[in-house]
Amino acid sequence: MNGIFDLNSKFMQTLSSIGDYILLNLCFFVCCIPVVTIGAAKTALYRASFDMLDNRGNLYRRFFQTFTHEIKSTLPTLLIRLAILAVFGWELWLVANNAVPAQRLFLIGLFLALWLIFALTSSIYAQISRFAATTAQYWKNAVYIAITHPLQSLAIGLIDLFPPLMIFGLPTYAAMMGPVWLFLYFSVTTMFGARMLRKPFEFYIEQFEEESTDQ
Repeated sequence: MNGIFDLNSKFMQTLSSIGDYILLNLCFFVCCIPVVTIGAAKTALYRASFDMLDNRGNLYRRFFQTFTHEIKSTLPTLLIRLAILAVFGWELWLVANNAVPAQRLFLIGLFLALWLIFALTSSIYAQISRFAATTAQYWKNAVYIAITHPLQSLAIGLIDLFPPLMIFGLPTYAAMMGPVWLFLYFSVTTMFGARMLRKPFEFYIEQFEEESTDQ
């Protein structure tokens, strides 16, 4: 029994990881309260997720350092994505609540278009957490990554879309999932995204290291 509760045992490491996911998710929620800081909070969550994958310590210090540092740099991307979500969300609501001919086809088409846009921009916050560049360069890289790694990008785009679609489309079920949103969803899915983006990012990491060495 003592072995199970040893700090280096798999059981204790699993409990520690679950605790980190819960605390990071709560940190993310708190940092999202002003709304305009959602992008910075997501970027900070990616930074913490990459640190967990690399077995780096001080997760929470890095989380809040990244959050405060990236509020300004993430704002343009956040506003663009929110505007796109609002326009498409309004259209989806109109089609779903009116007797439009071929209603189901319209709904499917609108959803697929929105999903594609979010997939094309799915890696932006993860990029900001790891690289220094302009907003235009982040978007350009995101499109390139989405084209070269479509399955990962589509998966992350769907993960990002799931909460707002649930809230506006199925509010009752979204409310029932409240504890999941609060304690686990965003930290776990961001870790999932970080794992999928590690390989696409390898090229940029190597390039950055070469540039740093040259300097």
